[in-house]
Amino acid sequence: MMRTPSSSTQPRALRVTHDGMSLFGVELSLSFSNFRPLPDSHGIRISVHLKDNASGGFLELSQTDTIFDLPSSSFSQKTTVPYRFDHPQILQFRALRFVGEHIKSYNNFALGAYFLVVIVSEQRTYLLYKSEVIRTKEAKWASFRIPIQPLESSGSLQVHVMNDNTNNRDSLIGYFVTSMAQLMKGAGSHNTYMLMNASGARRSEKLLLELKSVERDSGPSFFDVMRSGCDLRPSIGIDFTASNGSPLDPKALHFIHPHAGNPYQDSIIANFSPIHLHMRDQRVSLLGFGAKVGPKLEMNNCFQLDPSSEYVLGLRGVIETYRRASLSLQPFGPTQYADVIYHTSQFAKASVRLNMNAFYLQVIFTDGCSNLSPRVVDALVDASFFPMAVLFVLIGSRIVREKEADNTRVLQNHPLKHSDGRVAPRQVALVLSESTGEDGLALIPLMISQWKNMSEASS
Repeated sequence: MMRTPSSSTQPRALRVTHDGMSLFGVELSLSFSNFRPLPDSHGIRISVHLKDNASGGFLELSQTDTIFDLPSSSFSQKTTVPYRFDHPQILQFRALRFVGEHIKSYNNFALGAYFLVVIVSEQRTYLLYKSEVIRTKEAKWASFRIPIQPLESSGSLQVHVMNDNTNNRDSLIGYFVTSMAQLMKGAGSHNTYMLMNASGARRSEKLLLELKSVERDSGPSFFDVMRSGCDLRPSIGIDFTASNGSPLDPKALHFIHPHAGNPYQDSIIANFSPIHLHMRDQRVSLLGFGAKVGPKLEMNNCFQLDPSSEYVLGLRGVIETYRRASLSLQPFGPTQYADVIYHTSQFAKASVRLNMNAFYLQVIFTDGCSNLSPRVVDALVDASFFPMAVLFVLIGSRIVREKEADNTRVLQNHPLKHSDGRVAPRQVALVLSESTGEDGLALIPLMISQWKNMSEASS
């Protein structure tokens, strides 16, 4: 929020021009026209303040330079204000290159080494980069770039060297823990790492990963992507399986009260509102799964909540259609996410084929009580190669302590491997709970930027 002088001293016109993203926010250029100073006052400067919603007070972010004796002008100093999607976004990149020495497979599978650069925190493991597979002991991987974000404050930067095992889960060759500050020191003995096994013991003094180069680089930011005309196309999937209870049961997560909301409705409003603000139009794809629907009450794992149209208009349309549809279906099971993910991914695939500038965001609201099936993993890996991300929003405070939700949380871990052998090349899924909602939403711009970065690198 910008606070300007009182009405007697403020300029007739104040112009704010967006110049792009700075390190922690939006960089703005400010100018004024038709300035009428008070007597004995000849200059003007602007102070930019941020309102603290908790205290109601204001925190000064910056001040411009002072301009004297001019009725109209532009300030030379630019000002930076935080951008929230829900948190500030850092939009710098680093280009790195690793080589490996004496890399070997510790099982009976042929050597096929690749590495993952991940941020590991209590909430999740976030994939920043996946390398290509190298089948020699002296591995020389291609250089790569990763976006720099304020992720290390909540987790450790780790590099996991994996073996690509045919027709089986990939196995860990070894890993090491570092930081971006350490990597920025450049090549040398201080960035040569002995790999550890899963328990933290050193594999071998000869088994090394060495940083060969690191330099500043540029890449598409979230603002760059959106400014280029990228169309953010969200889709909502709602879990109606029997574990959520009947909409007629006051204790159920889907209970429909004529004058009050329920946990699903509250979560949709809280988690979808920030996404809704970035849509170019008001159309939202609204789907359900895990219920018997239609005149014959047939089991369906991907159905339109509005039988006449897949799309509803705006957040209000989402809530009204959800409440109405909840009373016309029969909760069933089991919980199966794959059909909803595949439904949306077919549009993401088509957008690439048609050269559309779009990104599809599938938001699945669920109680998290699911059986992890290979088909769900396959659906996520398929989606990772196209402009799409999947957010699982866990509903109900009980999921925080129930192990059943772990089957959903594991979908954001790595590596995710398709039954045909492909490995997800980027972060495609996030799991949000009541304690990590804002943190997860803040990663959406990063996921969009990563996709754009990956698609440009492969073109």
